[in-house]
Amino acid sequence: MIGSTITGYITIPTSTSTGNYYVLFVADYSNIVTESNELNNVAFTPITVISSSFDISSTITNISTSSISPGSNVTIYDRINNNGNTSANNSYVGYYLSTDSILSTNDIYLTSLSSGIISVGSNVTQSLALTIPTSTISGNYYIICKADYANMITESDELNNISYRPITVISPLADLSISSVYTNSSFNAGSTGSVSYIINNLGGLTGNASSVGLYLSKNNYLDTNDVLIGNYYEGLLNGNTNASKNTSITIPLSTATGSYYIIVAADYTNAVVESNENNNYSIYSIYVYGSNIDLQVNSIGVGQNVTANGFCRVSCNYVNNGTNKSDSSRIGYYLSKNTTLDTSDIFLGDLPISLLNANSTLQTLNNLLIPSTVTTDSYYLLVIADYLGYVTESNEINNIAYVSLNVSGVNDIATIDECTFHLFPNPANSKITFTQNADSKILMNSFDIVSSIGQTVLQNIENRENSQTIDISQLPSGIYFLKIRTDSKVYVQRFIKQ
Repeated sequence: MIGSTITGYITIPTSTSTGNYYVLFVADYSNIVTESNELNNVAFTPITVISSSFDISSTITNISTSSISPGSNVTIYDRINNNGNTSANNSYVGYYLSTDSILSTNDIYLTSLSSGIISVGSNVTQSLALTIPTSTISGNYYIICKADYANMITESDELNNISYRPITVISPLADLSISSVYTNSSFNAGSTGSVSYIINNLGGLTGNASSVGLYLSKNNYLDTNDVLIGNYYEGLLNGNTNASKNTSITIPLSTATGSYYIIVAADYTNAVVESNENNNYSIYSIYVYGSNIDLQVNSIGVGQNVTANGFCRVSCNYVNNGTNKSDSSRIGYYLSKNTTLDTSDIFLGDLPISLLNANSTLQTLNNLLIPSTVTTDSYYLLVIADYLGYVTESNEINNIAYVSLNVSGVNDIATIDECTFHLFPNPANSKITFTQNADSKILMNSFDIVSSIGQTVLQNIENRENSQTIDISQLPSGIYFLKIRTDSKVYVQRFIKQ
């Protein structure tokens, strides 16, 4: 075989270190042939030995949909490339659902797929249907594809194994949330304001009509201690839409100075079944300046001839010296032997007061029944602002005012039946008449008609005649008292208006 060409393959041992080498070609290397020249049997060629390298990468080439509902399938099309100088052994591609484009331990593993053996410079294309977990809440996500996710192959480049595509998960249910809450940074207790916010329906379904509740809280989460300070009826909100709103709030007058949170809660009455009930509220921090309310009583006036088992007409000024409006309160009246309120004092009644503006005064009038057991003596009438403590005040020690009062006991009061006065008819429909005998020497000054609850319905009507007829047709049916005043006594007669 003269001058023939031979082709063959050689295998570089795996233990060979990298570097420059020669491949020697030796004719008759086992010396079987006796030759005329044994010195020219060797030829060579230089080679360089390099290390074996594996490098596979992934590319998601397509995705069947960009939005999907939980529990549904999305098809991923990807390509796995072998960028190394050595055929890649079989490995697996892992698929994940992530809230961002970076693979982490928080991401949800979906499934894996074998990529098989990939020769040098080639790739494998594949597709796979992935199921989005039914518990996935609405929002923006990423499908992450990682070549050799189990790290079966040692690669020269481990940083190119991941590719991703964005996907939006849309709940088939409604999913209400609150965002972009804004209001004033501070409020005075008792003041009103407006809170702006956006209500979102992140789900794919229009839920039932719902309302937004606004709470005042000492912490940044909603609990049973929080105070509802405003609400708004939202109605229906279509899926994947939002609406900007403004709602009025009122900070309770009793709120103490300090830091608080406004909590805006979607569907606060739980009228809507949602895919996610944990994202319904958002917060905004505020500071509240406590109530500056100071209620007092002054300028007390009492009627003359105060008698036991009779009515005492009391006037006074009810004053708010504070800089904040006062909520509803009540004035209390007590009969006392001294100027200090204690358990021995006699409660005479109270008077309800509605809202009282800052730095304002309200003139009041009340008729109080003095108990029949009160004896003739000198007393004090205690008039107490906010006697039940409904209102939190900046000063709670100036609420009591008083005026001295002389009371005549029941022995100093006569009834009409015991003297020369007569009242008829009784019961009456439209008119009553009272008279005295012509020879009576008692001089009448005036008379009042008082209701059974102490309200004077006819007052201080002067009369110097022996007989008087009074029109009572406009009075409601009930029990009344006719009080006739003379120079020395007060005469009282009970009558019924039919």
